[in-house]
Amino acid sequence: MFSFYAGLYSDAFGQNLPPVLSSNQDRRVAAHTAKNCAYVLLLDRKPVQPSSLDTLSNTDATNLQNKAISLLERINTNVETYPDFGNYLWRANELIDNLIAYDLLKGAGVPDSLLTISRAKLHEYSTNFHTQVAFNTFGLGLTSLHVDNHTLRACGALGMSAVVLNDATSSSVDGQPQKWIQTALWNIDNVLW
Repeated sequence: MFSFYAGLYSDAFGQNLPPVLSSNQDRRVAAHTAKNCAYVLLLDRKPVQPSSLDTLSNTDATNLQNKAISLLERINTNVETYPDFGNYLWRANELIDNLIAYDLLKGAGVPDSLLTISRAKLHEYSTNFHTQVAFNTFGLGLTSLHVDNHTLRACGALGMSAVVLNDATSSSVDGQPQKWIQTALWNIDNVLW
């Protein structure tokens, strides 16, 4: 267990990403790193050899918080449009990791005032993702063509968005958490039953 946490801790501090997260690899690594930073911050522990844990220094805690927030503020909210579904599993995983990071930061006591941009980016991403997942014309769309794990994972991400951002508001139907959860649950039920 110690080696797992030491690796996670090292990953949180070790990943340095470009200012613009445009490549698929950068997007995935950024989301994963933000989640790891927030997790270590929440646990408030650093590995100390040979195999024990100690409290994070104030500097380390601040660095982790700032790094996680910076990565969330740089989320690339673009989602491929129909019929380019090839990356939807990655987009779902990326969205989930970013939502976890945001939720862990809140759990670690990071004030909402520091998470305003992160929250807005997550809302924009969730809205864009819902627009594409719910898209269906003449029976053609992700949820009608992929009655499988692609739809389950995408809808899992939408459901998680609805829970984490449950009080988000929007004039757009695609930007409302209530619509995300409805789309998620209806399609999960459709795939499974």
